[in-house]
Amino acid sequence: MKKSVFYPGLAALLLFFATSVYSQQQGNFLFFETNMSVFNPAYTGSQGALASLQYKSSWMGVEGGPREAALVYHSKQKNKASWGLNFQTQRVFIENQGVVSADYSYELQLGATSQLFLGVKAGGFYNQIDLNNISRITTENNPYLNELENEMYPLLGAGLLLRSKGSYFGASIPNFLNAKRYIEANGFGVTSTDKAQLFLSAGTRIPLFGGLSVLPAVLYRFVQHAPNYWSAVGFLDYQDKIALGLGLANNQHMSALLKTSILSNTQIGFAYEFGLNTSATSLRENGLEVFLQYGFN
Repeated sequence: MKKSVFYPGLAALLLFFATSVYSQQQGNFLFFETNMSVFNPAYTGSQGALASLQYKSSWMGVEGGPREAALVYHSKQKNKASWGLNFQTQRVFIENQGVVSADYSYELQLGATSQLFLGVKAGGFYNQIDLNNISRITTENNPYLNELENEMYPLLGAGLLLRSKGSYFGASIPNFLNAKRYIEANGFGVTSTDKAQLFLSAGTRIPLFGGLSVLPAVLYRFVQHAPNYWSAVGFLDYQDKIALGLGLANNQHMSALLKTSILSNTQIGFAYEFGLNTSATSLRENGLEVFLQYGFN
């Protein structure tokens, strides 16, 4: 039997008084190192022309739990430049939000084995709220809920990616625009602010023996007035054909990951996320992520 999450206390707290909300548009994908253009436009085209699909289901078994997906396309590089399309969607309970953007990246050759990619991202962010799915204890109309509206506004971001001898470092801000909105009606006000998020990422390849390599990677996200997030993952890779990994994040979750490239030009990944027993939170439901990427080169 599925578990249900009931939010009347939280909804009353947020909707009965004037409220300030700091929203976060970016999801927490476990395969972050394989699809970095989700948060860093400089990654676009750095691996050649490709298309990828990523889906994650968190809190499995909890009705209305987080679900997020990303669909990405990168063009082949021409005159050191590449472009891409990025669609992201994230649904939690009654809220569905996402990003639609076009990305552009340009490569600078710094040396025989080093490249610097500079990228920009432009598009829009949308937010939809389905009030019909709220569990109510009364059929009486709530005027405060009527003031919540669906929204859409532009975004503009940038990033860089430095790559050298199997290692990389990336820094990006997917959206510089701090959208601030204030809605007031019938004496009730709602304030919503979207803060810029800073993403830092790094990874390397450490050759071992017999075609084996260790691939560690780390992601750090900073945003004002919200908890910072970091995630680290390490893979044991065999000749870029199959890789087994373990991940750890500061949201009190670990993950087991598998990537394979047995099929020609195709990379498939599966990850299972589970909460730690040491977590102070009462909800430690498991999650599942699937990743599929096809390279056109």
